[in-house]
Amino acid sequence: MKYIDYNNCSFVIYGGNADYLKCLYSEEAEFNVILMQGLTPKMGSIYSFLYRMQNSEKINRIVNIPLKFLWYKHLSQKKVLINNEKYFIFFDNNRLAQDDSFHAYLRRTFPEAKLIYMLSGVYNVSHLKSKNYIERLRDEFDLVITFDKEDANKYNWGYCPFPYTKVYVEHSYYPESDVFYVGYAKSESYPERFNCIIDTYSILQAAGLRCDFHIVGVDKKMQKYSNEISYNKPITYQEVLQRVQKTKCILEVIQPDQTGTTLRVQEAALYKRKLLTNNQYIKVEPWYNSKNIKVFNDPEDIDTNWILSPYEYSSINYEDMFSYKRQLKFIVDYFK
Repeated sequence: MKYIDYNNCSFVIYGGNADYLKCLYSEEAEFNVILMQGLTPKMGSIYSFLYRMQNSEKINRIVNIPLKFLWYKHLSQKKVLINNEKYFIFFDNNRLAQDDSFHAYLRRTFPEAKLIYMLSGVYNVSHLKSKNYIERLRDEFDLVITFDKEDANKYNWGYCPFPYTKVYVEHSYYPESDVFYVGYAKSESYPERFNCIIDTYSILQAAGLRCDFHIVGVDKKMQKYSNEISYNKPITYQEVLQRVQKTKCILEVIQPDQTGTTLRVQEAALYKRKLLTNNQYIKVEPWYNSKNIKVFNDPEDIDTNWILSPYEYSSINYEDMFSYKRQLKFIVDYFK
């Protein structure tokens, strides 16, 4: 077997605007990882302002502002990339993932580098589909990665679970709960998912459980239990984790066409909370533990007594299982 020196690899990761990115990767580790979170480079205020103006999608829909290539050198992190093997990873919700001119610049500047496209959700609700970019993937990228096995098999993409790293969570005074849910309901696109969330809430509430539900993306006329459920009020990821710390069980409700897990799985595993999910595919995953994870087909099947029973500690090393190093090694190994 060929020896692979992972320390000789550099990774530039163009993440989205979501504040949970810091829980996926770490810049302080054996790998040379550079995080470019969001769409605006970390520069002085004047440069950041100019960048936002020149690259504003709203402005460019009216008039195409020229000379965007002037930012490419900084965006590529050319000054700090010193290792021989270079990998540029683009999350689908970063504008640069669909910037073919920037991809061409990287190809010219780093001829041996590899470009990787990372889906942050299932294809049907991804930026890849909304931007109608799927036909360009094969020409622009050397590897496409998804966390959803069904998408991986259907489109011949690489499959790798989302990485996750446990981070420090500040103390909070949020009330304790028995079940915590946070998510985007997509009530119009996926009414089945929203109905499942509401039906689950109804079952839990009737059993006398304390519920802490935060749902966004719900039209006002569809907001049931509006005095008890928080609707359309996004919370920071730090608050998500603070509320995770205050609950016994995390609820995960996936979309009808989804087979991959969400961050709720990693949160439950690393912060030692129970997980209640409607994802039937989780049973074949190596992190599945029937003692702390319960899968339901219908909310009526939920065992509320299980939710209130003590968490059972496991010998599974979740920190290693979800480590971002596994994903980066998967990428490097793919090209060997």
